[in-house]
Amino acid sequence: MGQQLTSQNGTFKAVMQEDGNFVIYNNTTGRVVWTANSWMGIEAARAAGIGLHLEDGDLSVTNGRTKNQWPSGTLGKGNAPRTVKLQNGGALVLRGADGHVLWSSRPV
Repeated sequence: MGQQLTSQNGTFKAVMQEDGNFVIYNNTTGRVVWTANSWMGIEAARAAGIGLHLEDGDLSVTNGRTKNQWPSGTLGKGNAPRTVKLQNGGALVLRGADGHVLWSSRPV
């Protein structure tokens, strides 16, 4: 919990919230621009040890018991190393080693 990624221009931030939800915010307006809908409540998230992971090509929110609360659906896709970047326009993008987009929170 508490993991955060900020776009290079500082306009957007992706946050692994204390309640277990993974959310992208516009820092200028304070509005949510995307959510994983992985909310499970603060007490449950703390007990489960929820976190954001990138393993085997799948960007996922897991609850510490290896259960995916939210998966990107990219398990085994693309070549390692994979990268995750929050772009200046607010899209969170997962790319394979060749730069190919494997998943995006919205069209890029």
